[in-house]
Amino acid sequence: MGEESFTIARAPTFVHGAATDDDTSRVQWCQSRARAMRWSEEAELLQEEMCRVSRFFDWHAGWWLEQQGSVLGDAAQCQGPAGIRTESARLIYSILA
Repeated sequence: MGEESFTIARAPTFVHGAATDDDTSRVQWCQSRARAMRWSEEAELLQEEMCRVSRFFDWHAGWWLEQQGSVLGDAAQCQGPAGIRTESARLIYSILA
């Protein structure tokens, strides 16, 4: 995933007094800065969530493969469920790739 960097302009200087265009510029600058900070945080959270989903899928595929050894019964009865487990694990690994 490509990374973008945002450059925020320096806050304008202001003279105390009545409401002017400078006040509007200051408000707009503050809003833009807050928006950039929120997007930066959102990008960090999304990256962490993507890592967690990947780890969960890896665990879940392994869990499906572990279930093959836990089935009791004769080979004919286990053949169908074993295929389902193997296919489920294969599908999850294909999502990870």
